[in-house]
Amino acid sequence: MNNTQLLRPEAASALEKMFAAAEKDGVSLYFVSGYRSYEDQLSLYNYYVDQYGSDFADSIDCFPGASEHQIGLSVDLGASSRACELDNCFQTTDAYAWLAKHAREYGYILRYPQGGESSTGISYSPWAFRYVGDEAVKISQSGKTLEEYFDLK
Repeated sequence: MNNTQLLRPEAASALEKMFAAAEKDGVSLYFVSGYRSYEDQLSLYNYYVDQYGSDFADSIDCFPGASEHQIGLSVDLGASSRACELDNCFQTTDAYAWLAKHAREYGYILRYPQGGESSTGISYSPWAFRYVGDEAVKISQSGKTLEEYFDLK
């Protein structure tokens, strides 16, 4: 696991258990990104605005002050090979297949699922997971986004 990232203690503990379980199953995960300060988020947002425009930056959970990375419960995950890192092709990897099946057992949900863009406001991101604790199994089984499950507007 990439030890340079930060998370809230409960999310970090669950993530460590999830990584260990994946490793036992022969899947090696990589912790791409966790907590970001407002300043880091602002810098990242400005980079994406400069490179691709504000519409794109707003569609990738990047807006400073509103990104879930700033609360220490969101993670971007990948395969240790770094193949398809932060790219939709991550959904074709063994790492993603394992996460899709098991992340909920460790309190994590896929945060921005395919087809959920209208409720989340964020484009499909197969690498983006959010720690929600005990609710993860129920949310995952519901087939709803976090916004739909909790009826958030």
